[in-house]
Amino acid sequence: MKFFKFFVLTFFFLSVFSYFAINFIHNKMEEEYLTYYSLSNKINQLNDTYSLCSGLMQVNPSKENVESCNLVFTNIELTVKKIKEQTPYIYYYTLFINDI
Repeated sequence: MKFFKFFVLTFFFLSVFSYFAINFIHNKMEEEYLTYYSLSNKINQLNDTYSLCSGLMQVNPSKENVESCNLVFTNIELTVKKIKEQTPYIYYYTLFINDI
């Protein structure tokens, strides 16, 4: 009987803790969603631009094209860094889900 009470109390406290933890993370992710959405759209546009730029560079490898591609790549890296800084909960969640 003692074991059963311990099990029920442990289950209850873990359930309450899990509820509040999930609710907290959900609220934080809702707050970050618009920022994440706009930054991820920007990354998609930059990826498309980089694809076009790399194709152009293969056809016409000039100094201007190389510099343009490097600039686009730098912008992609900066935008990814912004996502990590401005939306830490969504970024962590996406990393965690991708690992599963």
